[in-house]
Amino acid sequence: MSEYLGNIGLTKQEGAKYSVARNGLATYDVTYIGNPTANMTFTQGDTSADYSNTVLLSWSFSKADGCQIQIDLHYEGKDNTSDDSVIADIVVDAATAAEPVETSPKFAGLITGDPFQKIIDGKAVVIYANGATFEKVSNRFLYFTTYLPDSEGEPDFDTINPKAGMKNYKTPRLTVTRSIIEDSIPSIDGLGLIVDTSGDVDFLPTAPGDRSYILDKVRVRNIANVYYEVQETYLLSGPRGWDTDFYTD
Repeated sequence: MSEYLGNIGLTKQEGAKYSVARNGLATYDVTYIGNPTANMTFTQGDTSADYSNTVLLSWSFSKADGCQIQIDLHYEGKDNTSDDSVIADIVVDAATAAEPVETSPKFAGLITGDPFQKIIDGKAVVIYANGATFEKVSNRFLYFTTYLPDSEGEPDFDTINPKAGMKNYKTPRLTVTRSIIEDSIPSIDGLGLIVDTSGDVDFLPTAPGDRSYILDKVRVRNIANVYYEVQETYLLSGPRGWDTDFYTD
């Protein structure tokens, strides 16, 4: 392209810039000014003569000094200046989320001993020593009592239940986003499925306990049908892991 533009009366300007983003996306911006002596043809995907790892993605025309025309060319591609075979940008977003307390792996261990059977507000319930209260018929967890029960299952008004009102607990939540430049469109066969961590996913933090990851989202930006900017988002499960009945082939 540079030789072609030079042959039709355009001069490459100083200040051309080649840069590389954290995910390996290479960009090259260059400007030409002059009075073209022939019709100009630009095609997305044309390879840069200066950086063969980039291709023409967009261009613009504007008026320069006098009757000259300024042409700004924007190239994008995959960086080839790094010693590493693959450059990827990894972002880990860790936080906590509220989950129903009865879904905690520790919850079952709290329900021990023989419960008291009571009628409260016309409903048959069972109450355990720690105040955990269940609907008798459905065995559905209802709440922790405000006061711990005494030896007869009645509220001990001198002993506040430390779990009173607790219906949710905080559990870690983690998303991992990987951004990389590829030479081909990636497969999305694994979307929504549990990730095989024995594969090429060593960028994922180790999942503690029985937790697992699913591939939650894939975003692809086409760079002139030559390169593809790929963004993948992985989601860590709750403490029991993603259900293998639903999240496997």
